[in-house]
Amino acid sequence: MIIAHVEDGERECTINEDFHQYIDAPFRTAGLTPPRLTILPSPYRFVVVPLVQFVLDLSAKNPERRIVVVIPELVEKRWYEYFLHNQRGRMLELLLLAHGNKRVFSLSAPYYLSEN
Repeated sequence: MIIAHVEDGERECTINEDFHQYIDAPFRTAGLTPPRLTILPSPYRFVVVPLVQFVLDLSAKNPERRIVVVIPELVEKRWYEYFLHNQRGRMLELLLLAHGNKRVFSLSAPYYLSEN
C-alpha cells in the first residue's frame, strides 16, 4: 500500500512526523507492514496533476496490479456547501477516468463534518 501526499515543500517535516506517529507506529505495533509514504513535490500547490501523473506512472510500472485511489469527500450539513469543498476530488476522479485504464479505480470516502 502506498500513501501519496502532495507537498509544496513548506511542511514536509510535519507530514513525516505525523505519518510516523499515526500510521507507521500503530501498524508496526500490530505486527503489520506499514504503507509507504510518497511525497509528491508541487511548488505551485497544484494537487490534481501530480497525483494523476503518479497514478499513471504507478500503473505503467505495475501492469499486473489494480490501483485504487481513495478520494476523501467532505460531507457538509447543507447541500449547497458541497460545491465549496469537493471540486479537487471530482477533478481528480474525472482525470483518472479520462487518462486512466481498466486497472485504475477511484473510491469516494465520505468524511462528515457535522453530526446532523
